Amino acid sequence: MTSCSTADEVARLAGSYFREGLFGGVFIFVDAGGRYAIMEPDTIWVGSDPHYVIANFCPSTTAEEDRTAFARYTKGKAFLKEPVVNPDADYLRRALDTMHVCRGKIGDGTLHSYIADLTQGTIDLYFYHDYTRDLLFRVSL
Repeated sequence: MTSCSTADEVARLAGSYFREGLFGGVFIFVDAGGRYAIMEPDTIWVGSDPHYVIANFCPSTTAEEDRTAFARYTKGKAFLKEPVVNPDADYLRRALDTMHVCRGKIGDGTLHSYIADLTQGTIDLYFYHDYTRDLLFRVSL
């Protein structure tokens, strides 16, 4: 997929592979134009909704009314409905903070989150919803 530059290219390429080994996993690929490819074991589709929210479910098999059972999904949807004055890194960290899951045992819940800047080719990786420290990755565009 490193040879792909758009979500559509990812969808075409991934569609040629056997993916049942994903076992209910979901992969999301986003291009610099804001389009995304959602890949599940048996389904791939491309979208461009700027307020797309996903939680721990397979979107192709989970009806909207069933998605509301996931608290972080409903929190994320509500967060994105609020007017945005300045969608900067602080705003994005607040979105991550809104949607993370914390359970009693450290490491149980949201293990990592990231913010990808698709114009600069950077990924800020955060461990266990500590948004004060990140690991910065630079990727080739």
